[in-house]
Amino acid sequence: MIGEVPDVVVGQRYESRRLVHEAGAHRPLRARICGTKKTGAESIIVSGDHKDDEDSGKVIIYTGHGGQDASKNQVGNQTLEDPGNAALVTSHTEGLPVRVIRGAHKGSVYAPATGYRYDGLYRVTSYGSRLGLDGFLIWQFRLETYQDTPAPEVNPAFTAALDEMRRVRRLKPDDRGSEAYAEWQDQMATALESMTEVLPVEADRLWALARAKSARREAVEIRSRRSP
Repeated sequence: MIGEVPDVVVGQRYESRRLVHEAGAHRPLRARICGTKKTGAESIIVSGDHKDDEDSGKVIIYTGHGGQDASKNQVGNQTLEDPGNAALVTSHTEGLPVRVIRGAHKGSVYAPATGYRYDGLYRVTSYGSRLGLDGFLIWQFRLETYQDTPAPEVNPAFTAALDEMRRVRRLKPDDRGSEAYAEWQDQMATALESMTEVLPVEADRLWALARAKSARREAVEIRSRRSP
């Protein structure tokens, strides 16, 4: 079935993949993409199964099917002949809606903490190929929510960890050589560890941004000292 399923509402949660199947939200028990070239894609599962995926909530860069081994490493090229990939192409060309179900994983702030969650209808706005992180050709599909689709919920555990990090950051002492500064560094390390436990990918991204900001600030200080 293309589109909404009776009695399945946005935000509805399921403890297992089998319950998602029984509700009709996503019929396959294993495949990430449900659909065929003829009908288009009925639904997809977004649960961190591909390292090249990007999930920004209302926009998803979704990697197609094929070429992965049992450890989810890409060991071969993907093609549009794969039924799942062909289904998403049809969804794009025909303008058909795709149901999105997110599963728990530690690669996105929008993933549920446990189980699965139905997040409404998305549309395939574009697709293309590139070399993936493992060096093989992959096909990726850009999916966007419809205007009336609510934004997906952010993992509350990550939100709490991020709030704690921001709270600690505001307490930063001015004197870097003081005992208070050393204690603050310990607090920041603890806050970062808590965030890493909840969502390591996002924690690494924030840590990289912090390092880049620190490097830029240091460069400005060096230039100011060198100025006549």
